[in-house]
Amino acid sequence: MRLPNVSLERTRDSPAKNSVMYVPWPLSSRLLDALGEFILNVVFDLGGVVFSWRPDQITKSVFEDKETQERVMSEIFAHQEWLDLDKGILNRDEAIERGAMRTKLPRSKISELMQQIPLSLTPIRDTVRLIHSVKRNGHKVFVLSNMHLE
Repeated sequence: MRLPNVSLERTRDSPAKNSVMYVPWPLSSRLLDALGEFILNVVFDLGGVVFSWRPDQITKSVFEDKETQERVMSEIFAHQEWLDLDKGILNRDEAIERGAMRTKLPRSKISELMQQIPLSLTPIRDTVRLIHSVKRNGHKVFVLSNMHLE
C-alpha cells in the first residue's frame, strides 16, 4: 500500500523559511497543533490522499476476467498515455481509442472503465477530518493533483 505524504510549507521564523517538508501519512491534528506556529499552508494530494484511488478495483468493476484485468492495469493505468492524459496532452476520447487498440478490447469497455473513474473517487474520511482541523487552526489548505479534468 502506498503511503501518501502531506506537504507542509514552513514559514515565519522557521530555520528553513519557505521550504517544504513532507510528513508521512497519517498526520495527526496534534502534530499540526504543535507545529502550528511554523506552518502557513498545507497542501494535500487528491488521489490516494483526499480521495481513494484504486485502479485495481475500478478495473475489476468493469472486467471479470483476471487476464483482462492485468492487461488493462498494464496497458491503461501503467502506460505512458495515462501520464499524458493526466498532463492534459492527450484527451479522453483519444485515450479511449488508443487504449482499445492497444488492449484489443471493445472501445465501449474502455469508455466504461473511464466513466467509472470519477464515480470511484470517494473521500477518505480521516483526511477530510484533518482538512477541517487544519482550516479551524487558521492554516490555508490547497490541493495538488495530476488528475485530468475530463
